[in-house]
Amino acid sequence: MSKRNRRQLQYLLGGGTILLLFLLLIPSIPVHQAGAQPASGDSYKELDDKIKTFFDTLLSGNTTNAFENLLLQSPLGSSSAPVAEVRTKLDETKKQVGDFHAYEFYQAKPVGKDIVLIRYILKCEYYPVIWTFTFYRKPSLQGSTGAPWQLVEMRFDSNLDI
Repeated sequence: MSKRNRRQLQYLLGGGTILLLFLLLIPSIPVHQAGAQPASGDSYKELDDKIKTFFDTLLSGNTTNAFENLLLQSPLGSSSAPVAEVRTKLDETKKQVGDFHAYEFYQAKPVGKDIVLIRYILKCEYYPVIWTFTFYRKPSLQGSTGAPWQLVEMRFDSNLDI
């Protein structure tokens, strides 16, 4: 082997050592999880409990009660058109994805200080379905003793590109 080839090999091995060290150190670098609570200290437990009750009722087969309880104190609850649309879409989707079996928390993503997107995975017979619940804390309710968060949008999709 020529001197030039040896130098090139040493250069490559030296670079490979750096790359190997970098790859070995990656797992020790702390990573911020997407589903973590925001730094502001807001807790979404009340919202999480409300969503879990929704899914528990939905899994029991009582779709009407599931939506009624979820939409209490929500601007969506006063308008039956969007709710009827979601329920119709849910019935159609259920034919494609199969029976609902379980659900799992996926992510709580704050958008600024007064909006939070909470995502769950609904595990169905054939496909999972991603549910996104959008809650808004309107300025006139901030600091009140009641639940300041209101459900302003909910959607679901079997497309897993989230």
